[in-house]
Amino acid sequence: MAFALGFLCCVLFPAFVTLIAPITALTLSWDGERVNASATRFVYIVIPYATTTLADVTAVDTALTPAHTEREPAGSDTVTVEGEGKLRLSGPSGSLTVPISPVNRDSAYGAVQAFLAHPNHDGLHLWAVANWKFSVIAGSLLSLLTVLYAVGCVLALSRWLGHVMRSGLARPQRRPRAGRTQRR
Repeated sequence: MAFALGFLCCVLFPAFVTLIAPITALTLSWDGERVNASATRFVYIVIPYATTTLADVTAVDTALTPAHTEREPAGSDTVTVEGEGKLRLSGPSGSLTVPISPVNRDSAYGAVQAFLAHPNHDGLHLWAVANWKFSVIAGSLLSLLTVLYAVGCVLALSRWLGHVMRSGLARPQRRPRAGRTQRR
């Protein structure tokens, strides 16, 4: 039971948090004729889990849902809903949308637009954070729980194996002596 609760709290919950507010590595490359894009999302901040590609990127635009305040229906309390930004790359073969913090939306848009206007073989590499507080701060602290859980599992397993090895070596199997028979 403790193992299942630890797995739920220290592995699944941090994964959920880092999946709903992802950190994305956006890479634009130029092959001499066209610009291609690749977006890799990360779970636990460092483990890539999904990569989406788009060939022949021709345009970039952004979308912004601004932060706003909502009043609770059952009282006079108000809640501030944070803003949400998106960076959308498009081309003849489709589009690619990357969630990005409203704080970084304009700078990322400018960098991608400048690269599309003057591509080079060095490429463009951007980190897109969906929400700084949730993705980076909460995600990194919760990801540390996963590391601690993994270390604890490895230590518990090595301790158990050590116990099994010591107890197996301490009690050797008895063999009956040759030439003696048992009486009944």
